[in-house]
Amino acid sequence: MLPASFFGARLTGKRVRDLFGCRTASSPSDGLRIFSAEKSKRSALRWSTGRVDLHYLKWVEIAALVLCPAILLTLPRGGSAGFYLLLLCSLIGIACRFKPMGKSFLQVAREYWPINLAMAGMVCAIFFNHLSTGHFVIKTYDAPSRLALFALLFWILLLLSDKELKSIQWGLIAGTIVGSVALCIETSEGALRPLAILSTPINLFGNIVFLMGILTLFSIGWNRSNEKAFIALKLLAGGAGFYASYLSQTRGNWIVVPLFIVIGFSAQKKIRIRHQFTVLALAIVLFGSLYAFSSMVQTRVSAAQLDISQYINGDNLDTSIGIRFQLWKGAWLLFKENPFFGVGPERFTDALQALASRHVITPTAATFPHAHNDILFNMATLGIFGMLAILMLYFVPAFYFGREMRNSDSEVRTVASMGLALSLGFFFFGLTDLMFFSWTVSYTFYGVLLAAFFAYLVRRKAVLNNP
Repeated sequence: MLPASFFGARLTGKRVRDLFGCRTASSPSDGLRIFSAEKSKRSALRWSTGRVDLHYLKWVEIAALVLCPAILLTLPRGGSAGFYLLLLCSLIGIACRFKPMGKSFLQVAREYWPINLAMAGMVCAIFFNHLSTGHFVIKTYDAPSRLALFALLFWILLLLSDKELKSIQWGLIAGTIVGSVALCIETSEGALRPLAILSTPINLFGNIVFLMGILTLFSIGWNRSNEKAFIALKLLAGGAGFYASYLSQTRGNWIVVPLFIVIGFSAQKKIRIRHQFTVLALAIVLFGSLYAFSSMVQTRVSAAQLDISQYINGDNLDTSIGIRFQLWKGAWLLFKENPFFGVGPERFTDALQALASRHVITPTAATFPHAHNDILFNMATLGIFGMLAILMLYFVPAFYFGREMRNSDSEVRTVASMGLALSLGFFFFGLTDLMFFSWTVSYTFYGVLLAAFFAYLVRRKAVLNNP
């Protein structure tokens, strides 16, 4: 028999409440019997009412958040492991009728329906296209489904506290450093420019590693001023992200740097004006030095100028930028000819071949599988529904995060800046290249990170509203 002290009170000769505060006991033996009965009852009640304790899932979720950015680019076949772990956790949570923050999945889905709908918009647009043609291709739904399942990932991540959700920063640090090392090796420190890095197109690879570096720098807002070693590690990872951008020679992410500087300054209100001007001046000096002393940067900039000049003069339409201009022109024409449902993702190349036979674009441009522009590609392939889907995918999350940029809490502003940089970064990257194509890498990256940032935002605000 357990001693009376097990119950944390003097039970003998007194009526005391048991540990659950439901019944009373006048002796140690009565107290033990009541304790066991009430514990069994409450355990059964938790299972029957959906309040089952699933804290062990937290470790799986944290592992998924840490691993996902790091292995997404480096393990082509196993890179989606983090996504599938989170999805499995959400299905377990639904089966056990769990309620993170006291809310079921359906309650969360209804409460945040705009962002859930925006993330599922691409799948809906594809379905409308297939419905109009009567030709359904299941494979087309694979990559976009990772966005459509956003609601499940977001809901189960609410199981984690705001502090536990910060574990995503370790994944960003690891992902940036590992991706930069891979780029350094594959490009021979910038001497080569292969078409793909570890099976991922080099432009997409460079954009994602660069964006992870930016997000790592923004996450410094989560650190206290005395965490100097942690801040130094993040600065190192951020620098690796910029170096990755340089090695990838992706001009599209160079032009987004001013946007990220503005977002970063807006989030960190404690940074004095003179310090902001100092950072801005350093950025100008850095990029000026790269242009002045790097032959690679000079070559890429000069090539862009020459491409544009040759396209305008009609001397050579099949340069790197000239082909992009042709693809944009062709995609716009396809949209005008098929405004409601588009030509379909599976028939885009065939549609380009038809344009080439009409001498709208060159035969070389007609061989490309996409339009090098996310918005125009979705307009051409999925019509008006595709245009709405891709715009909602960018700007609905941007609205949620953007309105918190003026929040009085620095941690809320920090995650708001990260979410805003993620959504607008993909928007600007997608103006000159395709971020959302058949590659699952970008869909998984966008969906998982957006779910983690949004879950942190909701969790943090709940803590502030209920101190």
